[in-house]
Amino acid sequence: MHYLNCCLLVLCLLAGFSYAGTWIENFDDGNTDGWRLVLGSEKHAEATVVNSELVFRQFNIGSTGGWLVLEASRNWSNYTLEMRFKFTEDVGPNDPKGAIITYNDTFDGIPEGGPNCPFLFLRPDGLVRGMLAINGAWFFPVTTQFPFSSGVWYQLRILVQGSHYELFIDGQHILTYDDDTFTSGGVGIGARDVVVHFDDVRITGDSVPDGGSVAVEVAGKLATVWAALK
Repeated sequence: MHYLNCCLLVLCLLAGFSYAGTWIENFDDGNTDGWRLVLGSEKHAEATVVNSELVFRQFNIGSTGGWLVLEASRNWSNYTLEMRFKFTEDVGPNDPKGAIITYNDTFDGIPEGGPNCPFLFLRPDGLVRGMLAINGAWFFPVTTQFPFSSGVWYQLRILVQGSHYELFIDGQHILTYDDDTFTSGGVGIGARDVVVHFDDVRITGDSVPDGGSVAVEVAGKLATVWAALK
């Protein structure tokens, strides 16, 4: 009976601590394991974790930018992508620097004929674009504005439903666009010619497995429970 009660308790804990279809990356482990830098041969970037935040520096003026891709997300589809991000510097108006967030990404670098993905381009001067990269060429389906400030964290939520994309910033609906070029693929975060901080990346959806920081957290809690039951 004691063993049965223990099993029931563990099952209850699993139900309480699991996050079905959720992948979380909070960078609390101090590294970027599971992420890969996608760059062309002439591009330069640096991704480090500082104080449990991903700090992405891209420093090749005039390039197409660079980003980290989450390897596990390569074949995902129909998901919601959430994260916090902030700029750490001000730029002048019309300065083509900004944060890059990709989705339905094929993970093709420039040598492989890429990039190939829809993505968001967010500039410190307030310009926000829903964009497409097809065989390395960039297209601009929709452009709008949002009043960013340097040093301020913003909460992003991106709905990726087949060929339909929506962006929310701090709960405010910012843009919507549709394109059926890419209907599945992974997630990437990065920048063009600027420093951007990212944190608390969360991806949910039917095609998304439990993973990232979620798996580590659940494993740790279960180990603690088993130790207490012995």
